[in-house]
Amino acid sequence: KGAGYTRNSAPGAVTVDGLADVELALDHRLGRGFTGSVSLVLPTQGDVGSRAASQGLLLAYDRSLGRGWSLGLQASLSHQNGADPGVSAYTKQVYGELAYSLGEDHTVLANLARTWQGGLPSTTDVGVEYDFPIVAKTLSGVLALTRGITRGARHTTWEVGLVRSF
Repeated sequence: KGAGYTRNSAPGAVTVDGLADVELALDHRLGRGFTGSVSLVLPTQGDVGSRAASQGLLLAYDRSLGRGWSLGLQASLSHQNGADPGVSAYTKQVYGELAYSLGEDHTVLANLARTWQGGLPSTTDVGVEYDFPIVAKTLSGVLALTRGITRGARHTTWEVGLVRSF
């Protein structure tokens, strides 16, 4: 699930769209390219949002590769309240992205994510994203396309999101 307006389709399933969950996160720079984050995800319910809140921990590493290119790596652990019977309440994910800056606050990136949750098969998603400013330094927009490539978990998700920086 993403944050923002989301449209999700999968082969043989009904296409759904609506407001995805709202995520509140507190980040702290740990030094040498590392950032730690704690988050709370508030459910929006409906066709796209979750039915219960979740909490998460994330460790991220970002490195400039020069000439506008950068690399980002993340490892996260999240806990979902109200997990289905037979499914772990904990989800682990590793994520990597290669980004290119198009100039001031405009970025395009490609990403790859692998997710594990006890009681379910692991999944792999690939995606592309465009980040752009709406109000300088305080409000930015996100346009993203994600494709699930795991057999039995194939999907396509379009996301339009807003990020508010304080």
